[in-house]
Amino acid sequence: MFTCFQWCDAAGMRFAVLADIHGNLTALDAVLRNMEALEISTAVNLGDFFSGPLDPTTTASILMERDFISIRGTHDRYLIEQHSVDMAHRTGSASINWKESTLIG
Repeated sequence: MFTCFQWCDAAGMRFAVLADIHGNLTALDAVLRNMEALEISTAVNLGDFFSGPLDPTTTASILMERDFISIRGTHDRYLIEQHSVDMAHRTGSASINWKESTLIG
């Protein structure tokens, strides 16, 4: 698991590209600090936000507070579309707990 961060300068608009966060709050915090230091407030999130054994709940909260353009990744689809038992081997129990408490209710 890793969090990918790249910034782009297209037509005078600077934005960040994030991918494969997988609930890694420590890496997400580092990326957000880097974005702030570079004065970049816009981002595109390429998916796989929450699934992973680290801290999907806090990661989800932080990402939902921001107005980032986001694309659903394969793990995000598993979280939303698959039964919890079927996805346990792919995402880890922390992601399943987040799904069941947040998405299911």
